[in-house]
Order: sequence, then structure tokens, then C-alpha cells
Amino acid sequence: ICTIVIASWLVYFTLRMVGIGLFTDPIYDHIAVSQASDELRSEIWIGTTVVLLAFVLGMTLVRSWTAQRFASESGPLMPGILRVIALVGLAGYSLSSVLGLQSGILANAFQLYLFSVAALSYGMARDRRINPIDGIIVLLAVAVGPLSNFKEPAVIAILAVLVGYLASRAKIRPLLIVVSAIAALVVFSTVQAQRIISEETGTQASIVDVPSNVAASLTQYDLAHGVAQEQNGLEVLANPFFGVLKRVQGADALFALRAKIPDQVDYESGKSILQPVLATIPAVDSLFDLEYNQLSLGRYYNYNFWSYRPDEDTSSQGITVPGDLFLNWGWPGAVIGLGLMGGLLGWLDRRFPARSALGAGLFAYAFLPLLALERGVAYQLVTLGIRLVIGLILVRALGGKWVREAEETPTNRSESVLA
Repeated sequence: ICTIVIASWLVYFTLRMVGIGLFTDPIYDHIAVSQASDELRSEIWIGTTVVLLAFVLGMTLVRSWTAQRFASESGPLMPGILRVIALVGLAGYSLSSVLGLQSGILANAFQLYLFSVAALSYGMARDRRINPIDGIIVLLAVAVGPLSNFKEPAVIAILAVLVGYLASRAKIRPLLIVVSAIAALVVFSTVQAQRIISEETGTQASIVDVPSNVAASLTQYDLAHGVAQEQNGLEVLANPFFGVLKRVQGADALFALRAKIPDQVDYESGKSILQPVLATIPAVDSLFDLEYNQLSLGRYYNYNFWSYRPDEDTSSQGITVPGDLFLNWGWPGAVIGLGLMGGLLGWLDRRFPARSALGAGLFAYAFLPLLALERGVAYQLVTLGIRLVIGLILVRALGGKWVREAEETPTNRSESVLA
């Protein structure tokens, strides 16, 4: 868990800071970034580095104190059950996306298909063969992203496949990594192109147009700047790469927040973290006058810190985990908060490692979403809590149990869990 968060951090913040240091575009970069002073850039560099070190320190200390456990299969794990879970989850998630249904519990429950994708991939890796049905389920899980016009579900599904293969301890072939990376870039490019089309035409891209948008995304649109512009030669290959770099701008949120905090906007002192969590409890919002009554802070952050025309712009932008902590307590809060988060994830890493089919499933379902550091603290913690409870219930229902590393024996860890 901690490894994927650190890797995500290096992309969202460290790599982005390198890019800001080398080049800023006054047209496309936020004014808080393009006009930032050298002193502010140094502050953000030092701040993000110290916060990352605090996360690593918290993770390391707690991991060293926690005994490792793993999910064992006490009986044959039926692949049929996993396939049913995957298909029901995919159908439910697709329907809720099309109808625009919003339900925290249901939305998270539908995404149990990620559990099945990872567990089934574990079985295919251990058996060293691709089951046609399981392969189709994996393809459907990846396709749900472009079909619903969201990038994250497809990317997480691809990563769930890799989690299953890594958990099986099978030899990872370079071809699998290359194919996964290409698939992720194609999905990202397609969804990005569909959003550009929607902005230019004022209508949502049709599902029927998704296949044609796959090729058009690389050749007809500038994915980094979100405009229609023909791409030629090497530009076609570089287009998705720069599009991804433009998308993972976690450091930009800190520039936008620091431009107004604390000179123009006071610290929130925990309100933007506690109140969204309380708002998820039924009837609390109606009983108390909560300033933050939604789990996501994207709209609030966009209106108060990011957008140049907040009264007209109804979009949401990512405040990021360290940005949310900075909004509440400044740099000390970000350092302490990420240190505590590192400790929590370090404990989860040792307590629920991906060392079996069920462990891989739980990891993909509950922990992979932590990659999205662009979300606020409350969103991350509530989502983690909901998915961990649902995932653990499913593990028990499938006959698994958590045992200490010293208790591992051939009888409680099947060599062919998907036989």
C-alpha cells in the first residue's frame, strides 16, 4: 500500500515540481504557478519533500512494530462466485454511471468487481494460462472507464490485474508491463478526447463514438491543453505522455492554496476534514448547519481557490491530501497528518498483505483507490473505511481468514486456490 502511495506522490508532486522548475506556460498553467516567486517555489519544494519524508517515517516505524498477517483460503475458492461478483458489480457500476445515481455505499459496493479482477488474475498467473471468461471480465473492467467517461476506473482495473500477478509471485513478463502501460495510456487518451469533444460541442460524447475516439484521441487533439489540434509524427507518441503529466498536477493545488492562505483565507482548523465525514452520517446534515456537507471538496476548492470565474464554473478540482491538510493547519498539519497517514497505511500493509488470491482482491478493491492523492482527506478515509469493511466481509464469506505469518502451513494456504 505504502509503495503505491509513494509512487503516486512522486508523480503528483515531485515530478510536477521538476516540470514547474524547467518550464511554465502562462497561458495554460494556473496563475498561482506561472507567477510564483522563487521563494514560494522553494517553500513548496521543501514542504512537499518534508511531508513525504514524514509519511515514510510513520510508515517505517509502524511496519517495524506490526506482525504480518495474510489471507489464507480455508477451502477451494470458487471462480464462479468471483465471476458473478464481477459481472454484477460491472453492471451496477455502469448503470449508476449512466443514470447519474449517487450513493456512497452502493457506488463502493459495485466496485467489488476490482476484488474479482485481482483474485482471478492471481489464479491465471498461478495456473500460467488465461481463462477466456476471466479474460473477458478483465477487458470489460477496463472498458467501463471509457464507456462511463472516467479514466480512473479503467486504470485501477489494469492495476488490479498487476496486483493479482504480483501477489501470485509468478514471473512478471516485460510484455505484460508494456501492454498494461499502453492500455492505460490509450484509455486515458480516449477519455480525455471525449471530454474535449463534450466541451467543444456542449454535448456528452456518445458510447457509440468510443471506438472512433480511441484513434482520434492521439491524432486530432492536444491532450495536455485540452483543445482540438492535429498531431503529427512524434507528436502522436508524445501526446498521451504530456497529457498524463498535465493531469497529475498535485503540486499546483499547493500553489493555489498558498497564494491565499493565510493572508486572505484563514486556516479551517479541521472543519474541512471533520464536517464532510459527519455529513456521511444520515440525518446529521439536517440536524446541524454544516459548512462542508459533501464528502468531496472539489467544488469548494474550485470556487474559492482555483477558478478564474467561480460563479460560472461549476466544475470540481482536486484539492489533494496534503492540500487539504494545509488548508486546515498549514505545513505543520501537512507534516503531522501525512506522518499519521503513513503509520495507518503501514499498519494496513502489514495486517492485510496481498499474498493470496483473497489478499490480492482486498488490496485491489480497498487500497488501490488511495493512489488518487488529488482527493481530500475525508474522502480518502471514508472510502477506505467503507471498502475495508465490505472487503473483509467478502473475504470471510469466501472462506478466508487472517493468520499470522508464523502460522502459515501447506494446509491453510492452498497451492491452487482457483482450481
